Amino acid sequence: MNYLQNNSWWIEGLKGILVLILGIICLVNPASALAATAIYLGILAILTGLTVVIVSLAKKQANWEFWIAEGGFSLVIGVLLVSFPKLAINMVIILVSLLIIAISIIQILTYINLKKSGYSSQVVLFTAILSLIIGILLLFNPFEGAKAVAIVVGVFAVVYGVSSLFAAFKLLGR
Repeated sequence: MNYLQNNSWWIEGLKGILVLILGIICLVNPASALAATAIYLGILAILTGLTVVIVSLAKKQANWEFWIAEGGFSLVIGVLLVSFPKLAINMVIILVSLLIIAISIIQILTYINLKKSGYSSQVVLFTAILSLIIGILLLFNPFEGAKAVAIVVGVFAVVYGVSSLFAAFKLLGR
């Protein structure tokens, strides 16, 4: 354990630096950070798809047709992500906004049922209305919502990165 503590300071420091850089990028240019993430995931999907297709064609083992279909699907998704990163981001945010709206409607129905039963919770109603507003805002302006999420991620990443750097210096000082 002592060896691990003495030699892991640089790993913690490197992690801190990388996360701090990510946080700064998200804060300085959230739209670019989102697009870069979509493109990165697209490249990853393309590489995964190519690998699966090539290995499947080379080995032709059990269910190789299934693996080619999976690899092909991964390739298509990857190309779409790389070609249309903003559209991909919007689609994810739209799905999340629909989920938030559905949950807020369930919360409102829960509030109504609680009130009929003699229990009234204004907190449930408040959070339901707030969730509904957030869901609607995200639905009608998904890219701006995604940028807001990127900013929140950026703040978290900066705090986490600085914390990791402090931990690295603590480990180095032991």
